[in-house]
Amino acid sequence: MIESYQKILESETVSETQKSIAQTEIQNINNTKNKIMICESLIKTKGIEDLIIFVNDKSISVVVRADKLEQEQIAQIQNV
Repeated sequence: MIESYQKILESETVSETQKSIAQTEIQNINNTKNKIMICESLIKTKGIEDLIIFVNDKSISVVVRADKLEQEQIAQIQNV
C-alpha cells in the first residue's frame, strides 16, 4: 500500500488533493505499524515471545504460539 501511495506522490499528473490524501494514508499506515510494534513488544514483556498481530478495519487479532494460555495471559494480551 505504501508503495502505491508513494507512486501517487511522485506522479506529476496527480492533483495536489490526491497527493495530500496519499500522504495522509502513508502516515496512517506508519502509525498503525508503530502501534503494532509497540503492542508486540508489550506482549513479549509478558513472556509470550512468538506472536503476530493482524489489524483489520473493525478488529485486531493476536495469534500466539503456545500449547496453552492461562486466563491471566489472555487478559494481559487483551489489555494491551
